[in-house]
Amino acid sequence: MENLNPSPPQSSRSDFTHALQVARTAMEMDVIDHLTATSCASALGVIRGAVRQADGLIKDARTEEEARMREAVAQRVGDVVEARRELNEADEALEKKLTNWRRAMDVVAVDVREHQKRQREARYAATQEVQPEDYIPPAPTVYDTPNGRVCLVKRWKFSVIDLGKVPEEYTVRVLDRKKVWKAIYDGTRSIPGLDIEQDDTTTFSETTVVAEEP
Repeated sequence: MENLNPSPPQSSRSDFTHALQVARTAMEMDVIDHLTATSCASALGVIRGAVRQADGLIKDARTEEEARMREAVAQRVGDVVEARRELNEADEALEKKLTNWRRAMDVVAVDVREHQKRQREARYAATQEVQPEDYIPPAPTVYDTPNGRVCLVKRWKFSVIDLGKVPEEYTVRVLDRKKVWKAIYDGTRSIPGLDIEQDDTTTFSETTVVAEEP
């Protein structure tokens, strides 16, 4: 005769050996970079899958009504509940590790943005010319035209190519731009680490014609 009440499939803690091993290994791992964060997230996937499986087994076991299997069912449920408890603890611990790592990455991102901001500010400050105190601007070359007056001003400029090559006499803790300008206006045209070139600036002013009185 066909058995109308077949025995339910046997499940025990051993069914979760792999998930428990993954959980224990991940619990010992520090989340310090993207690789370990990915491994931690993968472990969470395995753990949560095993938790869902355990929930299903617990639910199935609790609905079994055969009196002759109650003791075995109770033992099986006890093992699964214990496995689920350990998996839940691992889940919480790994989630905490990932959260701490994400917060650390946020701090690093803020530090990087602040560093980049300081670099931009330093680059901007480095472009501000500091002329020597005794600097006398060169006299412009003036050209008179029928329509107005053209003034041509020649001045030297420089840009830093390699600060490490600039002699110490031209630097303080950063480039001593005042000394560089003085050297240029004193006739220096070549300083290691600097690119010195002449820049032309042309201005135009319209001639005002005063009408003669009749």
